[in-house]
Amino acid sequence: MARITHADIGDRLTPQATFTVAGVGTDPTQIVVKQQTPAGVESTVTTASSPGTLTTASTPLARMSAGVFKLSPGIAANAAGHWLLRFEATGTAESAEDFQYDVDPSEFYDDAGVSAQALVSLTDAKDWLQVQNVDTSGDLEIVRTINDVSQRFTERAQREFKVNGTNPQARLFDVDATAIQYGVIAVGDLTAVTTSTTSPTGVRIIGTDWATQLSQVPAASFFTFPVNRAAWEPIRRIAFGTGVLPIQAGYRVEVTGTFGFPSVPGDVRDAVLDAVVAKLDRKVEHYSQDLGASTGGGEGTNVVVFAGRTQYLSMPPSSIEVARRYADPAVA
Repeated sequence: MARITHADIGDRLTPQATFTVAGVGTDPTQIVVKQQTPAGVESTVTTASSPGTLTTASTPLARMSAGVFKLSPGIAANAAGHWLLRFEATGTAESAEDFQYDVDPSEFYDDAGVSAQALVSLTDAKDWLQVQNVDTSGDLEIVRTINDVSQRFTERAQREFKVNGTNPQARLFDVDATAIQYGVIAVGDLTAVTTSTTSPTGVRIIGTDWATQLSQVPAASFFTFPVNRAAWEPIRRIAFGTGVLPIQAGYRVEVTGTFGFPSVPGDVRDAVLDAVVAKLDRKVEHYSQDLGASTGGGEGTNVVVFAGRTQYLSMPPSSIEVARRYADPAVA
């Protein structure tokens, strides 16, 4: 495979292949050019049945000289990621040549490839990495790491820092023993309840058939908790006031609103950035030396002991500690 070439979104990818026989440039009988996009979609760019008749002005494949062929005007790099191209030749000059282009992410296209659930941006991570004196030229790797670490942190905290799906949305919540006894429904992470002129409130009580609306709860008849929330802090529970239809086992409560956190808390951002740095800033020479278990303790190690059990950590202990603080307490 030829050396990897870096390109930007909007560039033209113009690989050039050379075919020889005994060191002399020779035109093949046929050339097939294939491509694979960053999404993994493979296709044939062109099939040249008489390559020797092509000229430097031919498209999409040009003949630069005997045995030398180049894509012209080339493949439009319209997405960030790994682009693969392959020239396959038959005849006396039968051979194949592969090319790889790494098209770097751009903040001007698809948020640089950072997922909707990512807890930091590419620019955040690059700035953090620069502070740590780490080379930031591999933007594709940084984006992939941001997405992976954000998902890992979210799963560890079991909180919805970024909404799954598109807001506003309606969600159903089962009526449990706490709801029956105290009139309180846990709603996960909710920024705001939807209200409008046509629908006075986004809270409805649904009957045991899980379809029939029994009550549209007036806005003045429910309360959101915590009462005094920080700017980043979401609603966690909705409590019904007196006069609301009593909720019973088998009922559901439908809440329409803006889910997720109002904004990603600062300590969460820092914890995710620390985990991104920890994953990217490593020089591995030998697995047993660099990535093997280390039990010396401290933040630089990947093994800590809990109640006599050794556990391997997927993030730095300081990042895991932040995730645990946001997780709901386990009830035995």
